[in-house]
Amino acid sequence: NAWPVFRLPVWKMYALQVLPTSLLHKFNINSFFNETCIENIDRTIRQIIRAKVSAGDNGDDFISDVVHSKPDVYDDQDVDSLVMATKTDDINGVKEPLTEDEVVAQGFNMYTAGFDQMANLLAFVSYELALKPEAQDRLYAEIVAAGVQSDGEIGYDELRRLPYMDAVVNETLRLHATPVKLRRTPGVDFPLTGTGIVIRKGQPLEIPIYANHHSDEYFPDAESFIPDRFLPENRQNIKPYTFLPFSAGPRVCVGMPFVLLETKLALFHVLRRFRFAVHKDTKVPPIVKTHPMIKGLVSLYLSVVPRD
Repeated sequence: NAWPVFRLPVWKMYALQVLPTSLLHKFNINSFFNETCIENIDRTIRQIIRAKVSAGDNGDDFISDVVHSKPDVYDDQDVDSLVMATKTDDINGVKEPLTEDEVVAQGFNMYTAGFDQMANLLAFVSYELALKPEAQDRLYAEIVAAGVQSDGEIGYDELRRLPYMDAVVNETLRLHATPVKLRRTPGVDFPLTGTGIVIRKGQPLEIPIYANHHSDEYFPDAESFIPDRFLPENRQNIKPYTFLPFSAGPRVCVGMPFVLLETKLALFHVLRRFRFAVHKDTKVPPIVKTHPMIKGLVSLYLSVVPRD
């Protein structure tokens, strides 16, 4: 459970958003995260790094990949290589291995960025389908039409060819994305083309994911669950970079393909056997935990009914 990392007194959360950095430092307020948890994670990752280096461990895991990465594996078209083989603030093409501090930072990012993402997504998909039985019936029909292999499984390529499944998952991510906003800090002055605006080096920039996802300007009738907006024939109506549940560009979440694939696979097998329905204790809207950076469920009650 990652929630302890995000537990901060409310006054600290507001202070971090409205007070200047110089004043925050005087009160020893430095992060939206629980600093005790950060110190524990930092210490654990450093211990793992040193153990792997001393043992010459080249295992197939995130820490090993980062520790043993070399600049010559860099490929500017490969997100994994970009993250693992070069410094994240490398803008001028200088290829250097990550420092220990940067490896620790990437390890922390992997821990927090993957925070209950799939569990939240599956829960919110189930909730929306329970409230919209017509959407659930349409998705079930698509699943039945797709069929299964002799072992009861569905192939990877077949799973990817379920447009309404994809639309349902994306619409759920729009309404209930785990990150509320993104925060980026440029390593050099960065002019925004055609605007005359220059973002200065070191100036934090926040992208309001929740606000964009719930804006009628970008998504008409934004508070309604309308999967059709993400069908192939309608996607051209979505303005680029207004849908950012996993960020976008070279710093897109590297876990996105895994989360989406596993979510769709779980939905495929569950909906073949059961349907979701509203329970007497179902709360509309659902009760969520709030934080300046993330959103998660407190609890969710639904009825799960076996199919004939």
